[in-house]
Amino acid sequence: MPLPFQDLNALHAALLQAFRNRAEFEMFLMRRGRVYEDLTGAARRDIEFFNILVEANAKGWLGDLARALSEDPGLSGNAALTQAAESLLAKLHEPQAPALPDTALPPARVSDAAKARADSHDEDVQDALQRIVDKINPYVDAVAVLQRLARTGCHTGRVEAFGGTQGSCLLVGPDLVLTNHHVMSPLKPVEAGHLAVRFDFYKDEHGIVHDGFTVGMTADWLVLDSPPAPSDFSNDPDDEATADHLDYALVRLAEDVGIRPCHTALGGGTGGRATGRGWTTLDTDAPCPQRGAYLTIVQHPVGAPRKSTPGKVLSYGPSARRIRYDANTEVGSSGSPVLNGEGRLCALHHSGDPNFDLNAFNQGIPIGLIAADIAARGVILQAAS
Repeated sequence: MPLPFQDLNALHAALLQAFRNRAEFEMFLMRRGRVYEDLTGAARRDIEFFNILVEANAKGWLGDLARALSEDPGLSGNAALTQAAESLLAKLHEPQAPALPDTALPPARVSDAAKARADSHDEDVQDALQRIVDKINPYVDAVAVLQRLARTGCHTGRVEAFGGTQGSCLLVGPDLVLTNHHVMSPLKPVEAGHLAVRFDFYKDEHGIVHDGFTVGMTADWLVLDSPPAPSDFSNDPDDEATADHLDYALVRLAEDVGIRPCHTALGGGTGGRATGRGWTTLDTDAPCPQRGAYLTIVQHPVGAPRKSTPGKVLSYGPSARRIRYDANTEVGSSGSPVLNGEGRLCALHHSGDPNFDLNAFNQGIPIGLIAADIAARGVILQAAS
């Protein structure tokens, strides 16, 4: 069973002291059959190291890593690292509380008077049997939300370089995808022939994985971008992101993916039915959900077939240029579309809380800010029909 994030903090701090640069830790992992670049995207060293611990924790080899750190002869003189690794091993081997037996509960005892009240047609009594307990999240039309979610799935892709995962992206024009600046900036020196976006990579209701298809990028693939803010890497939650730091990249593909068909599960059967793919229109007036509202992120976490994860809005950063939520993400989720409770695009996911504390959050950039910045810089995006 994976450990909570806070249990990784001591080992994380010890790793940063023991391995003063990426190359040392990369060699340590390589000797044990692990490829550093497969475990984390490019970021600051402390964030990369923590990403690797999270990956090991999620995939079940955290214990092997901790044991290797505590037993490695070259690290035997590092008491802090040995202690942190052994402490984590002890937590991993703590006995779990036995599960309660799966027994049926006895039927509830209802008095004759209560039965009479329940059978009454008095409106006041009937109203008392139901409650609106969450006024922030109203009813939504189920079919409309499912259709929007399916369409967003058709528009969500996986950014690849040399066949490896770099992040997620969203189709926002016939041949344009939107992702994060920090996903694409390390790839600027790479020839376009080694870069691609994979669409329709998903697992269907029968458990069959569909590999989808890849589309390359043009030689001048970068249309427009905006870098992340220093506050995105700060340990101070009150640091403010400025208007010219929106961490996005608009990328041109080598063909019009928007005119290709897309298979959705809404039509039934393996692979679903083919529909027109289209693309997602960026709306400068896209409303931001209020605190406590539901949202969904469609993503390729760790490069996996397309997933969605729910969450709630926790807060907004200073100047409302960042929206923070508790939906789960992993390496490879950067550049994912964030949808509000009605299934409408509201943000572009880009990072997590650099503190990694008990109140950790993930965060995105309101899509209205990105759309407005693109328009202000003279790029006109074609609206979806």
